[in-house]
Amino acid sequence: MIILSLIEGWEKADLSIALYSLPMKIIEVLMVLAWFFLNSVLPILSNYFKDDKLEEINNLLKNSFKFLFWFSIYILFLWVLFRDNIIKLIATPDYLDRNLHIYTSSDAFLIVLFVLLFYFISAIFNYIFIASKHEKTLLNINIFITIFNIVWNIILIPKFSFIWSAIVTLISQIFLFILWYYYSRKIVKFDIDLFYVLKILLISICLYWLWLYLTINFSISNILDILVYWSLLSSIYLIYFLYINNKLKFKNI
Repeated sequence: MIILSLIEGWEKADLSIALYSLPMKIIEVLMVLAWFFLNSVLPILSNYFKDDKLEEINNLLKNSFKFLFWFSIYILFLWVLFRDNIIKLIATPDYLDRNLHIYTSSDAFLIVLFVLLFYFISAIFNYIFIASKHEKTLLNINIFITIFNIVWNIILIPKFSFIWSAIVTLISQIFLFILWYYYSRKIVKFDIDLFYVLKILLISICLYWLWLYLTINFSISNILDILVYWSLLSSIYLIYFLYINNKLKFKNI
């Protein structure tokens, strides 16, 4: 936001900041959900590291990653599908008006929702550094990514406005995921269940097409579409998650 105001000038920057801040504020709120879950995991994970219980650490990390991946995909697909409905509900039509700006809040929202996805699935690696007392490595990675983000925002904002700020944020989060994953595996190794990932993605793609079919043929109104179809798709997501994860153990969380 600061870089936008400095580079674009106040008149243009006010519009860009308004369009960009709406989806970013929503994303910031949704990020808190990962903190709630991982803060409940952290004391247990720290004790496991302290007692050097490798098997318990691996099981906790695997199950936590599965939950975070499912939850992030759930949020991603539903908010991608309903993002225009939500913007219409909480903001004025100007946020979706392409006559005001070449990009809209919906465009930025689509990009930063993928930022949220990579944040959720990388957050568990962040907590590995904390639980294992490797905060210095975590700090160095975060400083590097912060500098990367600032530099590329300064380079790209003058040419592409706030939409490239969103893209740079996404690229930064992907790099952060890669670095956290790589260096956390030097501390403890656990394998990501790729078959599980594919199963979650498969049901998400099916639900995406179901949503398109329902809205094209049975749209009710903006609010009712959110209430009815969000509830329907959420129920399917939850049932599918419980079905494929009937062996997950979260008794300690």
